[in-house]
Amino acid sequence: MFPSAGGVYEFAKQAYGKGLGSFLIGWVSWVVINIMNSLLIVAALDYLIPEGYGVMTKVLLSIAIIIVLNAFAYLGTEGASAVLGFFAALIIVVLITIIGVGFGRIDYSYYVPLFSTPFVGLFVALFFIVETFFGWENATFMAEETKDAERIIPKALMWGSIFVSVLGVGLAFMMLGVIPSQTLAGSSTPLSDLTAILFSQSFAAVINIGIALALIGSAAGGLVGSPRLLLGLARDKLFIEQLADIHPKYQTPYKAIIFQAVV
Repeated sequence: MFPSAGGVYEFAKQAYGKGLGSFLIGWVSWVVINIMNSLLIVAALDYLIPEGYGVMTKVLLSIAIIIVLNAFAYLGTEGASAVLGFFAALIIVVLITIIGVGFGRIDYSYYVPLFSTPFVGLFVALFFIVETFFGWENATFMAEETKDAERIIPKALMWGSIFVSVLGVGLAFMMLGVIPSQTLAGSSTPLSDLTAILFSQSFAAVINIGIALALIGSAAGGLVGSPRLLLGLARDKLFIEQLADIHPKYQTPYKAIIFQAVV
């Protein structure tokens, strides 16, 4: 209904008015998105870098990836859209491949212990499952730059939710049938453990690279969308006003992107 940069902030402004409440919703959302993006990049490097490498190696690579992704966001939506499209296709191919192969290796006896889990444990698990849908709102940040946004954005949100739900349920069901739940709970890179079971060593390495790129792609979506949230806040004079400036050539909120990259 309101195809304007800002996404969740724009909703809060329309619902509750421009003020402290809408500012806090916008600002906290931006902070959470950026923490999540950083975590996704570090998690991706867990799949790419073998144990034993120094922490500084991961730190420097993380910084490099953040700079590159923000550079794509800076240079315009066309290039960023192409990058996000590549990552989206990669994520789908990797997940469908893992799920398809995994369903043929399910041991149904692994599901039996799950039914003895205390009922309250299901609600604890839901807290972590919700993380799957963090970033769902990123599509709304691009509404101002989307043609026919009132029709396109709701469809993207609806079909995105359905697709993610189907893939998420399929992956979780398959993993719990291939790896005992206690083993799965103690793993820091569960997908690596899974690919080691399902594929040959060389192909598992390829899949792990795909998983890492998928995680980086997820971060890329947040890094492209979230500067528009800062743009919405700045334009309404609820944050540093200069962050509302649009690049004359690339038509992107370039100061907001630079600010985000530094943070």
